[in-house]
Amino acid sequence: MIRNSSQGSIYVDNLSIVSINSSFDAGSDILLNVCDSAVIGPSCVLPGATYSWTPINGLSNPNVPNPLIGGANSGIYTLSMTTACSTYTDQVSVNLNVDEVIPDGQTSTWLQSLHGSSHNPEKISGKNFLVEGEFIINSVVEMAWCELIMAEGAKITIAGGGKLYFHGGNPTTRAMIRPCQPDKFWDGIYVSGSAGGHADFGAHTVIRNSINGIVFEDGSFGHVGNVKFVNNGTSVTFKNYSTMYPHPNRINYWPLDVTSCEFSANSYFTDEFGYLPTYAVKVINYNLGFNDSYKVPLIKWNTFNGTGGGLYIENSNVKVQSNGFHGFYKTGPNLPGNPSRSDLAIRVKGSQTVSGSKGLTINSNTFNNCYFGIETEDHFFYEIRNNTFNGTLSSEIGAGSRAIKMSSNYAFDLFGNTIEDNTVKDYNKGFEFYTMRRLNVNNNEFDMEEQLDTTTYNRRTNAISKAIYLNNFDLPSVFNNSQLLQINDNIIEHSKVGIEVAFSEVRIRRNAVLNMNDNMSSTCDGPFSCTPPSPFGIRSVNSISFIEENEISNELNLYSNNMPYNSTDLVGISSENSSSPTNLMSLINCNKIENMGIGMRFVGSHSASTVVEKNDLVAHFHYGFVLKNNGFIGNVGSDGVAADNRWMNGYYAGSHTFADNSNGALCTLFVQGGSPYEPPILIQHQNNGVPIVKDQFGNSPSSRSCTTPLFQENSKPKQPQQNVSKSGGSSLNWGQQIKKGKMPYMVHAADSALMLDRQLLYYHLSKDTALLNNNKWKSFADSMKLTPMGRSMRQSQSSRSAINNFEANLISIDSIATKIDNKDTLSRTDSLELRRVADLCPYYDGIAVYKARYLLHKLNLTVVLNDCERTQVDTLQKYIRLKSVKDTSEVSFSLYPNPSQEWVTVEYTVEENQEIFFELYDVLGKRHFKEQMKNAKNHRFNLEGMHQGMYFYRLVNNENILESGKLLIRK
Repeated sequence: MIRNSSQGSIYVDNLSIVSINSSFDAGSDILLNVCDSAVIGPSCVLPGATYSWTPINGLSNPNVPNPLIGGANSGIYTLSMTTACSTYTDQVSVNLNVDEVIPDGQTSTWLQSLHGSSHNPEKISGKNFLVEGEFIINSVVEMAWCELIMAEGAKITIAGGGKLYFHGGNPTTRAMIRPCQPDKFWDGIYVSGSAGGHADFGAHTVIRNSINGIVFEDGSFGHVGNVKFVNNGTSVTFKNYSTMYPHPNRINYWPLDVTSCEFSANSYFTDEFGYLPTYAVKVINYNLGFNDSYKVPLIKWNTFNGTGGGLYIENSNVKVQSNGFHGFYKTGPNLPGNPSRSDLAIRVKGSQTVSGSKGLTINSNTFNNCYFGIETEDHFFYEIRNNTFNGTLSSEIGAGSRAIKMSSNYAFDLFGNTIEDNTVKDYNKGFEFYTMRRLNVNNNEFDMEEQLDTTTYNRRTNAISKAIYLNNFDLPSVFNNSQLLQINDNIIEHSKVGIEVAFSEVRIRRNAVLNMNDNMSSTCDGPFSCTPPSPFGIRSVNSISFIEENEISNELNLYSNNMPYNSTDLVGISSENSSSPTNLMSLINCNKIENMGIGMRFVGSHSASTVVEKNDLVAHFHYGFVLKNNGFIGNVGSDGVAADNRWMNGYYAGSHTFADNSNGALCTLFVQGGSPYEPPILIQHQNNGVPIVKDQFGNSPSSRSCTTPLFQENSKPKQPQQNVSKSGGSSLNWGQQIKKGKMPYMVHAADSALMLDRQLLYYHLSKDTALLNNNKWKSFADSMKLTPMGRSMRQSQSSRSAINNFEANLISIDSIATKIDNKDTLSRTDSLELRRVADLCPYYDGIAVYKARYLLHKLNLTVVLNDCERTQVDTLQKYIRLKSVKDTSEVSFSLYPNPSQEWVTVEYTVEENQEIFFELYDVLGKRHFKEQMKNAKNHRFNLEGMHQGMYFYRLVNNENILESGKLLIRK
């Protein structure tokens, strides 16, 4: 007992006294995960004592008993505890779960001195290392089943003659390069060719969370095989902007190969820089220029998942073979950069580095659920063969999905681009080609909507499908594409449109277009209503075409819920405006067309020497042979020789022949008498025109055999230019007549027909500089140079203001085309104007309509027909614009002043019993003005109640748009 008189008594039992110096414990030793932190220090803390740690590296606070230690810090830490009486010390051993910490700037030579094998100093096996900053590979080093743990932002540089061989052993002894934390990113691995660097990444390797992956720079060579890439911004990049540094034995070795790898991400992700997985593999500027015998990079047997990015190739010759591309969905994020989309599997751009036989090959790959399969741009020699495109029509893919798009490829003379033996299933669009000079599309199979039950065709939701589309509207004039484009031996099923070509001379031979999609329920977006896309087996627009030995057929027993041929919208072969100033004309021979609404139709102007022979028109519901919109092809056959087209098994609700807004008196069918060669023709087989004429007397059979004939020339026409047939048809030289004025066959809206033909003639001349500079075209060319059409074809930088809707439409669309070419964003007004013009009638509104549709196609938007392009069934329907043909110098319509302020005058003759209205719409499609026009020629309208701005005017009756254009109102 201890007694204190002032404080009372304190009793203490069982007291023991222990020496602090001998029992002070700084805590347990720890094994620290280099990517984590831990608490060190004593479990018992003495009140009133002070604590301090040495060294202080990695400690959150060295002056507390239990600090946090983190990062790559290890060694012996000493804790000092100071009391009023003394200072006591103890130590804690902090060990890391790695074999070495590689400080920033350290080299592989240093690492090998510590961890190299005694038998092979170059080899390091089974070790784990933390890379704190830049790790420099400056020697030959092999790292087998090692793990590199990368601090945030760390990187590996292979230079100074360094060579890295990094690989695992088996699935249980893998090699790995990963970040410390799963949500952090390290930089990448950089292989410098100029500094003699080389890298080889082998089997059972995993690389995670790098921003740039493996980057082969300065033309260095390397191998990446059987590596799994997870959550990388880009996984592998080859880029060269100066000199190639190839493998010494490059002729026998692949300079770069990426094989048997997998690219994926756990989900679409963002790092702190905002990067997303855009492309898994990039090959940029692989130059073959100095030796065409060297091998090209090989990308083979890899699995590309949409979350991990696709394949990007720029200015490089590459072999892409036997890869799988999976899940490139439209619903993924819209990625930054241009271009960088998770919905595109392969993108190629730039130009080929050599003109020899080496090129870019994309062979035997599989594309599953890829919204876009392959997109190419610029001048390459391509071989795309034996690929399988398995799309889906689900919402993940949606409208606009496309297997292949190629554009702006016209520079090479010696070799064509070959797209052969591919299979396309369940895509909205199959192959699209723009501005292509040489092209072979052969032996491909398309099923645009696979049927669950092959015995019926009751699934027809892919209502805007198109298997093959080619448009060369923008092909430069110095590159003539005569005879260089081929579409042969393809099989196309369940497509809305089988083959469509525009502004291109194409051979289309031996294709089968079977069981077409007749779904007419689709409509386009926006304030302007539009008709659904129409089905065509083969459609050629503003092109000389050679359409031979094709089959376009529907099996009626497969259509369970309605018959496909009960509409005139379903057309087997349609040829539109094929006239040309050259000595070539279209051939449409030896085709079989069965169970359509219309078998064959010819729209607008064609050469008088157009050859249409030995076609079988089988059981068409409405019409077998149609002329449309001043359709003219000259005589079919010649006086004394039949063309031997056959009308077979015919139930025709309409008629075997039909002239729709056309003068059929200028088209004589020379036939053999009797069925199936002689179609019955009656006077009522026309709509606002004259029925087709036939001559069935004394004509001998055609000598043409159904094998592909040689090109026919207008210089050797089937009927001499000066002859007139005994049935009234005549041969006409289209270009020379158009220079002079209207054509005899222009009986419907002749003023518009002539203006369109003049625009098309100048377009074709502008694409052939030899013709354009020929004296016989000089006066015509000079008359067009200062017009908006002349400016559009870049013959003159200045032009006059528009004097009619043809020119106004062209000026408007040219300005939008410039924005698209410059990759500028279109305003809402631009988009609405583009759609408005595309929906117009080209025969009333000119070549601008075709150009607008071309631009919509390139923007991957829906394109539809105007009602004027559809064949009319009701022969009693009358068209207001069918008037007697007037002298072309007389203007039938004008609107002035434009711009206007308070009044606008319209000159247009309204005859008795006609109801015609003048309407004004704003750019959003809202009508602001409507007033009926009186029976007079001059009409004056008060605009005082209108606001300032741009408007679209229309002259309409109850059924048709008679005139349209823009009106600017200023206040």
